[in-house]
Amino acid sequence: MRAGRLDRRITIQVFSLASPAINADGQESGSWVTLANEWAEIMPMGGSEAMRSQQELAQENLIFTIRFRPDITPEHRILYNSKNYDIISVLEIKRRKGLKMQCRENVA
Repeated sequence: MRAGRLDRRITIQVFSLASPAINADGQESGSWVTLANEWAEIMPMGGSEAMRSQQELAQENLIFTIRFRPDITPEHRILYNSKNYDIISVLEIKRRKGLKMQCRENVA
């Protein structure tokens, strides 16, 4: 994997119930905490539009490529340019050379 292509800084986050609180609905609520900061290559995959609460929302789809880490799953999310991206799939590149993560912007 060529280091020159990994030119964007991303934050990989994991949801934690380490200090749970009970919200108004009686559900446990946690928070997203930083697992790692990584250098990544970013490739756009297009986007989509959705209607929520009678508003049209644009949603960006990206592929983030990073050096291999064995601990990344779709349970994590990526923070990039002040936007949150849900990880849809994680694919290993060659034999532990890197990871390609297909992501969708979380507009909720």
